Amino acid sequence: MPTRSFQNAPGRARAADARAVGAFSLIELAVVIVIIGILSGLSLGFIGHWTGLYTTLLAQKRVDGEMFATVEQLRRELRTLRSIDQGASNKFSFFNVQGAKIALDYSAAQFSLNQQPLAQGVAVCEFQYFSVNEGKLATPLSPGDFEHLARIQLTLRITNQTAAAQTIVNFYLLEGYLK
Repeated sequence: MPTRSFQNAPGRARAADARAVGAFSLIELAVVIVIIGILSGLSLGFIGHWTGLYTTLLAQKRVDGEMFATVEQLRRELRTLRSIDQGASNKFSFFNVQGAKIALDYSAAQFSLNQQPLAQGVAVCEFQYFSVNEGKLATPLSPGDFEHLARIQLTLRITNQTAAAQTIVNFYLLEGYLK
């Protein structure tokens, strides 16, 4: 009795040859999946690093912007200085050309102008006063120091959870006016 082999049947041979030529084996698919997993793991670390860097740069930009806005507001206000009311290391008040009192004050990590916040997260805020001939004046200023005052130096450091900015600004006075 003749036995028939199904593997050598003409229709089946063509199907087996087609599968061997056009298909991937299970091992090839597993290798590709592992490679894709490794590449995605590396790229996620890379993306995470750049996301953290972007967050830090954004925080630094916010602090720098707040610092710039605060210094510009102080420049505008001090240009109107007519006479000085009080000068200490953490506060400075004066009267402007319209006769209104302008008070700059640092307390509780906040720098304010007439009790309105100018900057939050202030770590350092110090006023120093200088005369033309005598150099640095002792604080608080006495009334006799006001007429000799030539320069006001402000040291300001603003921080947030991620970044910080610090500046030293000098405001020069000339005959009672800001130069």
